[in-house]
Amino acid sequence: MKTTLRRWWWISTFLVMAVMGDVPVDSLTDAGTEAVRLVREDFHKDKNIKNAFQVSSILTEVYEENSGGTFVKVKFTMKPTSCQKHKWMSEDCTPITTVKRTYDCIGCFQFNSSGNLLETGYQKCVRRIHAKTAEVRKERRKKCNKLKKKTRAVVGKYSFRSAPGGEYDN
Repeated sequence: MKTTLRRWWWISTFLVMAVMGDVPVDSLTDAGTEAVRLVREDFHKDKNIKNAFQVSSILTEVYEENSGGTFVKVKFTMKPTSCQKHKWMSEDCTPITTVKRTYDCIGCFQFNSSGNLLETGYQKCVRRIHAKTAEVRKERRKKCNKLKKKTRAVVGKYSFRSAPGGEYDN
């Protein structure tokens, strides 16, 4: 019995990890697409970036509705193109696949129900080789979780408290 449960656990874990792999760009939610755009826009403001970068793969998208609106977290990779930096939105610029300089990007955002940006929790792109370090992973998790916790409302926090001294008993 325990062996069967372990097997099912490993199979389900593998399936979840496979789903979290590459997500097709066209399957992103509207908020996810906007989050990717915001991260890319911020990335291209960096004075050290000379070429335009395009998204090469979407790694994950977390989309959660809450009382404050919608929390979105996107992770994706970008590769440089032969286009100049100011053309970063052009679809004619395709990633140069032979270049190993890949950036690993993340963005955590809170949108209202109309899709307008309320708050940015964290957005940053780092070289792919640095993205796996413990410090970077810890910083990303901490900053995104901070926004996520901040936007969650506690439902019923006061509605289930008992009356002082049983004053409301009939």
